[in-house]
Amino acid sequence: MKRIFLVLISTLLFCASCTNNWSNVIPKSSFDGAFPKVNKDLTKVLGNKLYIKRGKDTTVFTVSDNGKLNLITDKNGDTIFCGTVSKFRGLYYFSQALTDTTFLIYAVKIKGQYLYGLNAPWYEGILIDHRILKGLYKELVKSISSDNKVIRLHPVKSEMRKMYADIMDSIPPDTMLAGPVKGNADKDMKVDTTGIATQIDPEEFDMLSKIYPVPATTEMTIELQQKADVKYMISDILGKSIANGELHDTSTKVDVSSLPNGVYVLTLLKADGKGEESVRFVKQ
Repeated sequence: MKRIFLVLISTLLFCASCTNNWSNVIPKSSFDGAFPKVNKDLTKVLGNKLYIKRGKDTTVFTVSDNGKLNLITDKNGDTIFCGTVSKFRGLYYFSQALTDTTFLIYAVKIKGQYLYGLNAPWYEGILIDHRILKGLYKELVKSISSDNKVIRLHPVKSEMRKMYADIMDSIPPDTMLAGPVKGNADKDMKVDTTGIATQIDPEEFDMLSKIYPVPATTEMTIELQQKADVKYMISDILGKSIANGELHDTSTKVDVSSLPNGVYVLTLLKADGKGEESVRFVKQ
């Protein structure tokens, strides 16, 4: 754990070295506990290998889980993240212990093939500092030092969701690739489905109740929490629409037999266009 802490601090100091005012760069805020929801197995969300495109470069990360903690390492074996991952209202919250009583928490959003926030924990921290010192999100504040250099926060789910949803809008996304790159063409990418499964937490969704079977083979049943008129779209991992239709009952069977084996995204959209929910599933 000490090594992970040093890696994090080194990253923060590297970013700070790009400016003359360190106090405006190194985050002042930390939490007195991890995000208060059960840990999720990140391999069932991202798979065991994560391919990220940043600009012209492609980076591969290894994702693993030991039942208690999630671990993300880069191609050199260096630890990028080690901690718990919770999901609440469409965002993933990465909690990493800095000390026995101090936690770094940052949010990650997945939308189609886009990944927001995985490489920006320090940047999110700076944005949190700014908002807290402006007097926003007071329910999170446990204490602020007299010189405003140490901000201790307490994780309150509903208030954190508001704050991080606002922060996500200012973070440029990375692009998740479907698999190992051969050359530069998307058509040559293969999908790594290892370890991915569909998990639906009722607290996360207003419309969706569950989908099954997992993995899907010839057909998939979509169950809604209540009867409603809902549009659905199935897209591949790169965001290309594959199929679409409408749901009118609480339970509807959708034919997926023509889909090639791989990872897909099911998106539900309310008829009035004011609500959208997405979940990944595997076809094999």
